[in-house]
Amino acid sequence: MEFIKIVRRRSFFSGVMHILLNILLVAAVWLSIIVTNSPYVAIALVFLSKWRVFAVRPRFWAANIKSNLVDLVVCLSLSLLIWLAGADYIIAQASIAAIYIIWLLIIKPRSEKLFVEIQSLMAVFTGFYALFSISYSWPLVAIVICAWVIGYSSLRHIMSDSESENLEIYSMAWGLTLAELSWLFSHWVVGYAIFGISSIAIPQVSIIVTVLSFLIFTIFLSKEDDDKIKFQEIILPVIFSLGICFVVMTFFSGLPTS
Repeated sequence: MEFIKIVRRRSFFSGVMHILLNILLVAAVWLSIIVTNSPYVAIALVFLSKWRVFAVRPRFWAANIKSNLVDLVVCLSLSLLIWLAGADYIIAQASIAAIYIIWLLIIKPRSEKLFVEIQSLMAVFTGFYALFSISYSWPLVAIVICAWVIGYSSLRHIMSDSESENLEIYSMAWGLTLAELSWLFSHWVVGYAIFGISSIAIPQVSIIVTVLSFLIFTIFLSKEDDDKIKFQEIILPVIFSLGICFVVMTFFSGLPTS
């Protein structure tokens, strides 16, 4: 009984430390942005926080990097969005920081199918949100490569428990699809300002690719159950996704922001 109490006490202490360290990470990222007025220290902190990826033998590094790509995309993207919000909009920065904490403490640790899908969709949305918010002066090839990484990591993450032999091929193909969409949308960037804050305007492309990713993920998850795509399981997601894309691109395109 005494041993069980000690284990429980240590487990509770470890849980509390995990929560505190994650909150401290977000606070350090936010503070570094306020002090330096640049995202570089914050980006370095995000990479340093992933030290466990390399705390294994080198032959496992590639597998660890792939399995942690979604988390890295979300953390880097949210850090960049905190910076983009600017010190003049402290409430916006605090809101993004709160989302960052929710990601680290609630969404990221969960392994249920629903949460895995949410994790992948968050990577797509925040990834394209940050990418198209900061890449207006980037070479087109850099945008395309980043978009490919986001697409590759998102589909690979949602199919991580799959026994499919074509996992890498599917992931690369979806990465290529999002890379092509990024090339297309980079020629006509439309954004939707949040509460009048143009620096963190939501790029239209981030909505489009997230909705399309939701559709593709639904199709793959349907196929994984019995290796068949059931029409009744995907018809509503298809209508919903195509409907959202049609409405956004037809009625909310307006003038390009850049």
